[in-house]
Amino acid sequence: MVISDYITPVMFVDPIGEDPVLLALLASSGPIGWIGIVIIAIVIVYYFSDEILDYVDTTIGATVSQFEKTLYKNYTVYSLIDEEGTIKYVGRVKTTNYNARIAYHEKTKPGLVAGPKIDNLNYWECRGIEQLGIIGNSSGWFEMKTNPSGNKINGISNLNPNRFDYYSAGIRYIWNNLENEWINLFH
Repeated sequence: MVISDYITPVMFVDPIGEDPVLLALLASSGPIGWIGIVIIAIVIVYYFSDEILDYVDTTIGATVSQFEKTLYKNYTVYSLIDEEGTIKYVGRVKTTNYNARIAYHEKTKPGLVAGPKIDNLNYWECRGIEQLGIIGNSSGWFEMKTNPSGNKINGISNLNPNRFDYYSAGIRYIWNNLENEWINLFH
């Protein structure tokens, strides 16, 4: 005889009927047991249905929100330049707010004027291009003596979990535009 010959489902009966482990062991005895497992699963899902639906709604909402940011091309990356044309600051803004943002900078960053800008970017491209602009223009960093109007904060934190996606979107945008310019040069 093997040990399983001594174990019967009756041994696992929970007199109160509230022990899920014993119920699962009881349910594991043949086709009737599978019906018990399905019933337990349905009860659990029903019991936690509000939490499950909230999680699904939140997850879907966050995914849709991130996806929508790629659909709309309503962001601008802009620069502020000094009288020599040197980029001293790089920023991003929704395109509809561009003029207000430049007016603000004219008041708060004397001696700088609007420089080159890129319009019609989606959110991801905008974030990547802004940070690449800050990195690519060493004069864009804040320094009290030489560039008091420069960027004090990175557009993308090193801890941001989306940073590589932002960089990729920015680089892809720049590469596509370089490719288009190259093709137009010869056609």
